Amino acid sequence: MKLDINKYPGSKNANGLKQFIINRIPEYSYFYELFAGSARISRELAQLVPKVHSAFELDVNTCSQLEEIERNTPNFIIFNLCGLSKLNRILATKSRDSEKKIFIYLDPPYLKTSIRSRRNLYTYSWEEQQHIDFLEYVCRHREKNIMISHYDCELYNHYLATWKKESIQVMSNGGVATETIYMNYDPNKSMLATTHYLGENFTDRQRIKRRKESYLSKFKKMSLHERQAILQHIQNNICDQVTSLTSDIE
Repeated sequence: MKLDINKYPGSKNANGLKQFIINRIPEYSYFYELFAGSARISRELAQLVPKVHSAFELDVNTCSQLEEIERNTPNFIIFNLCGLSKLNRILATKSRDSEKKIFIYLDPPYLKTSIRSRRNLYTYSWEEQQHIDFLEYVCRHREKNIMISHYDCELYNHYLATWKKESIQVMSNGGVATETIYMNYDPNKSMLATTHYLGENFTDRQRIKRRKESYLSKFKKMSLHERQAILQHIQNNICDQVTSLTSDIE
C-alpha cells in the first residue's frame, strides 16, 4: 500500500498546528528539519520563504514519497539520512556570523508513554534512554536557534525546563492531544521568518488580514507626498526599533 504522507503519525496537519509552529519560527538563512516524517513544516515554509529548506528522514518508504513532493516544491530538499547524524554535524560546527541564522526544527518520535497507541507508530522508534540522550545533548548547545515539538510530557518538561514552552490542543487519531513546542529562544523577541499565518487562530488571522487591507486602502488614497511623509516617519521611528531588536538578537 502506498504511503499517504499526510496521514503520517505525528504529522503536523492537525487543524491550526502548522500555523501555531510557523508563527514562532524566527528569521533564518538555513532551515533544517531533522526528523522529517511528513516534513509538513519544511514543505510549508518552502512555499513561503525563499530559502533552501533541508529535511532529513531515515525511513526509505517515507523518503521515497517525499522525493515525489520534492520534484514539485521549489526550495525543498529531502535527504534519506539520519537526522541525529546531521544534528551532530551542525551543532559541532563552531559559530560564525553567517551561522547565527541557522534554524533547527526537531520533531523526534513520540515517547512511547506519551501516546495512547500501544503499537509502534514508526519504523524507527526510540526507547526512553534515547530520548534522554537526545535531550541532554541538545541542551548543551544554545548557540543556534532550536525548536523541539513533542506531546506534553514530564520527561521533556524536566530536561527543557529553561526553554520557552507553548502548547496547543489538537485532534489526533487517538483523540484530543496536547502538542507542545520548546524553544531555546524567545519568539516574542525575534522577527518572524514569515507573517503569512500571523494570528492565534483563523478568526484572529482574518482580523489581521482586514486590518492590513484597511491600512493599505487608506494609504493608496493619499497623495504621493503624503505617502512619502508617512514612510519616512515609519522608517525614522519604527525601523530603528526593528534594527535595534535584530541587533539584540544577534
